[in-house]
Amino acid sequence: MSVYIGWVCRNCKRAVGSERRSISVKSRLKCKICEKTQVYDESIKSGLSDNPLVIVKWVQEWNSRKLH
Repeated sequence: MSVYIGWVCRNCKRAVGSERRSISVKSRLKCKICEKTQVYDESIKSGLSDNPLVIVKWVQEWNSRKLH
């Protein structure tokens, strides 16, 4: 079962959605925008969800709030 997570890249400051099969504190996340990686534990997160639409909405809200 996959889980979905929204997180904020420390490099480009944009929110990104990811699909993961498992999450651990040592997991690394790769930004789809700047292609930098960071540790899961070091990022701002939306929380886990089994519904990708919840994460898409969180990513859109975060990015619209940060760009204005």
